[in-house]
Amino acid sequence: MRVASGSAEAGTAGAGALSFYLSRYHFTLVSLASVVAGVVVWELLARSGRFSEILLPSPGAVWVEFLRLSAGPDLWPNYFVTLRRLFLGLGVAVVAGVPIGLLMGMSLAARGLLNPPIELYRPLPAISYFAILVMWFGVGEQSIVTVLALGGFPPIVLETLHAVAKVRKERIEGAQSMGLSTLGQIIHVILPSCLPQILTGIRVGLGLAYSVVVAAEMVASTSGLGWMVYNASQFVESGTVITGLILMGLTGLALDGIMTVVQRRLVPWVAYA
Repeated sequence: MRVASGSAEAGTAGAGALSFYLSRYHFTLVSLASVVAGVVVWELLARSGRFSEILLPSPGAVWVEFLRLSAGPDLWPNYFVTLRRLFLGLGVAVVAGVPIGLLMGMSLAARGLLNPPIELYRPLPAISYFAILVMWFGVGEQSIVTVLALGGFPPIVLETLHAVAKVRKERIEGAQSMGLSTLGQIIHVILPSCLPQILTGIRVGLGLAYSVVVAAEMVASTSGLGWMVYNASQFVESGTVITGLILMGLTGLALDGIMTVVQRRLVPWVAYA
């Protein structure tokens, strides 16, 4: 009976795994079909004659433009300038947001002091207070990195705060009974327990910062991918504009995918989409 039961369980597990891989396979096929359909519709619209070739170049023309830009001196330097700004701003947000979130989660006084200003500016679009940052810091790196840090800060600090509130009291009491200091409790108990939500906050903050960096470069910069796209639009260079937009989208997908992999590696017991 035990052998039969074990065989049944193994069969069920195998069927579940097969079902999972089939569903992932079907998902990939549907996603690819969606992309191909989009390109086909784009090609048909470009060939229909209803749109000027200047305003809507075909996919082939955009690919040729991408190759031209890739071989030139502008695309990749501007692309990496944008990534550098993004990671600098996000890094500042993480370095500030995680400790402040831990402090707010562990101290009611700190939460009462810091929560109002964070909640006051959190609903504002980051680009809305970018104007005053430009007035304070001028056009350039400092104002752009600052707006990225401010844009990515709220989700990181709030996710950390909520994670601290969910740490089981028994874990903290156990650490105290072992003689761990407050710093030891943070390092060995609270921070590991909060890691899944902290990573979620960083992932959300990355998405918000990425959406801001392009807009900020269009408004107050003379370099970066956003600036390159905006500058091309002033001269009706639609091939360059579309190339830049596609590259932005693919980069956003890649960054989110990297964060998903990091989450799965660091906290494999949590399911991530």
